[in-house]
Amino acid sequence: MTADDGHENGQDTPRSHEIPAHRQKNYGSTVREGQRPSGAAWMSPNPKLSKDHFGSREILCSFFYDIPWYLVRITSLNEDTCTVKFLKENLEKFNWPSHDDIQEVDKEYIFYGPPKAVFFTCMDSRMIPTRFTETNVGDMFVVRNAGNLIPHSQHFPDEKTTTEPAAMELGCIINDIKHIIVCGHSDCKAMNLLHALRDEEFSSQENRRKSPLRAWLCAHASSSLEKFAQLEASGYHTPLIFQAETPMRKFAAYIDPDDKFAITDKLSQINCLQQLQNIASYGFLKKRLERHDLHIHALWFDIYTGDIYFFSRQSKRFVEINENTIKQLLLEVKTYYS
Repeated sequence: MTADDGHENGQDTPRSHEIPAHRQKNYGSTVREGQRPSGAAWMSPNPKLSKDHFGSREILCSFFYDIPWYLVRITSLNEDTCTVKFLKENLEKFNWPSHDDIQEVDKEYIFYGPPKAVFFTCMDSRMIPTRFTETNVGDMFVVRNAGNLIPHSQHFPDEKTTTEPAAMELGCIINDIKHIIVCGHSDCKAMNLLHALRDEEFSSQENRRKSPLRAWLCAHASSSLEKFAQLEASGYHTPLIFQAETPMRKFAAYIDPDDKFAITDKLSQINCLQQLQNIASYGFLKKRLERHDLHIHALWFDIYTGDIYFFSRQSKRFVEINENTIKQLLLEVKTYYS
């Protein structure tokens, strides 16, 4: 099964739905979820900004990211097709980095010191976190998996573990990083499947044994599904309560109060916040979290508009980062997370 397939083992999972009219402003009314937008909107970190805002280097890098996607198909394409011509013309123009350029990047990393954050996000091919956060080499440890999950510590007795807690120890204990960020996104295929796993037969042990992805989600995202059931039962209007840095600290969250997003996107936002509670379950982080020496944050990325949302504990919701909200959000970050 590929990331964009709508079925697995012969069973259908939730497919795309119409993008609400107010979210079609960049790609036009014909684009549906699951389809790749074309042109600069797909290539730019934020489709709402012009190419000139980023300069030629960023546009070339965007093209470079798409090269492997085209190269796989070259052997089956006719010599006269547009794709082959496009590749031949642009590969000759591309400014390939020299060995000196790469060495310079390494020197910058050495001089600027360790990363500033551990960044957990989804493995979705449409997510390129270093671009939409505008970070560079040496800025973050990035950990990616299906559904941007951090398993709760209760799943790991004795010496059993996974990459995610090991990455937190490497980043926050060994390298003294002070920020952990969890970033979810819209139209997440893992969240679409998680929503379907509410069906008992679909999530049965027999089906879990056939599907590592179902097993992964059932084991480590069931708490997100439970929270979603609470939201659904309340008519999507009652705030949910999440544990923060310690069991005694909690925060409330209104999930998509303006009803802008699809049901599975609401689940994606809940799942993003649930991971903060999972992070706080690890004993090796306890002391730093208690003395406010380590901070946990949630971001959410809308892949169709390029909008980035920061979860504001003051506003109790995901707030879009833009010119109207940036001052208030920066003040909150400086006040509580510096």
